[in-house]
Amino acid sequence: MSNLLTHKDQLTKDSMFHLAKVTAHESVHFIGSRSLPVWAEEGLAEYYAIKSLKFTDLNYHSSPIKTWGKAANGFQHLGNVGLVEAGKKVTLDKDMQYYPLFYVKAPAFWQAVDEQLQANHSSLDALVPLLKTGNDFELPDEFINQVVDIIGHDNWQQITLAYL
Repeated sequence: MSNLLTHKDQLTKDSMFHLAKVTAHESVHFIGSRSLPVWAEEGLAEYYAIKSLKFTDLNYHSSPIKTWGKAANGFQHLGNVGLVEAGKKVTLDKDMQYYPLFYVKAPAFWQAVDEQLQANHSSLDALVPLLKTGNDFELPDEFINQVVDIIGHDNWQQITLAYL
């Protein structure tokens, strides 16, 4: 069930995008059997939901990196908080004001990782199986080590400084 805006009893293009994105997002959760930090799990589902719409006529929204670039200033003090710290605030402190970062900043992180992997003849798709489990806040070492082997330490550091 989803609440959607209509115009003259018709779904708007934004409503259709939202419905398709939410459906794809929840499908990623359903088909995945990972036990990742909440920021990583939500961000991954959101990234793949947006990516899946790239091949439809609903592909008119900005990429996650562009969306985060525009939204970061609007998050005020939250914009400078890394995803790992946000995950700790939500999980340990039950401070839900950080949760929206998982839907905006985390997909940008996954896109940045995927773009670097693709630039090095790999992809996030190929490495998702390494995301079987993590601890409460960090990604699995096996995944990180494989990413670093492919994209290099400097590129990984650049991404982690920007997002994590």
